Amino acid sequence: MSDNILIHFPYMHKEFVSEILQNKALFLNPGLELTDEDNYFLPSSLVLTPREAKAYINECLKFGEQFKKPSDMAYFGLKGIDDFYTDTTLAIKSELIGAGDKKKDERLFEAKKAQMLLLLGYALEERIIELLQIDDKLKNSWQKFEQLLGVEKDDDIWAKTTFSTPIASQVNLGWEKLLYPFALFLPENGKLMVVDRQVQEALAEMGVNWEKKDLDIEGSPLKVSGLNVFEGVLKKEKLDQKGKFLYNDLKLLALV
Repeated sequence: MSDNILIHFPYMHKEFVSEILQNKALFLNPGLELTDEDNYFLPSSLVLTPREAKAYINECLKFGEQFKKPSDMAYFGLKGIDDFYTDTTLAIKSELIGAGDKKKDERLFEAKKAQMLLLLGYALEERIIELLQIDDKLKNSWQKFEQLLGVEKDDDIWAKTTFSTPIASQVNLGWEKLLYPFALFLPENGKLMVVDRQVQEALAEMGVNWEKKDLDIEGSPLKVSGLNVFEGVLKKEKLDQKGKFLYNDLKLLALV
């Protein structure tokens, strides 16, 4: 198992994974220049350069800031990433370069879309982390305020007041859309490691048959007290319905 490259799924930030499990696998780098590169895996088959990847994220954020309400973006959400990509400067750049081999161009376009989804997922995680940090600051400030006023927590006046935003429990990161991009850039000796119970169960519904892995080998990097390791495989046809872009079934690990 030590010859395999283990990559966390679906999260690309350590803040979403329990501290004891963070170093059990690498986090996927969607193509950005990161300071903490040791904990990240950068696929060699990514299409966009770090500069282009950063520009794409900035362009998406700038686009999103035009709307006061998320519902105002519903129309653009229905268009899908194909049409959104067509409107970006990266698409214009590709057209200026010109068309080459049709099959090669098709795969290149597919890889660009996949990387863009990863970049959007990464950016969404960053925003959630920022909001959680703000939430923590609000909690601390409110606690200090209560102490200064000598307010008891069970006082009726404050009982129905909350300044805590349960972002982590309410937001849907849409990990299903990231499964294919992860699989597309996964190396041949790569496995995705899933520690989220809900994701594990959803993958089982998609056809993954989780089988318990024997970790009696001394010094196994995946050996964690109180946790069991399961292996599973998701057939490539589940993700690549056209049968053009994925060459191997998706190998998975689950820590339960």
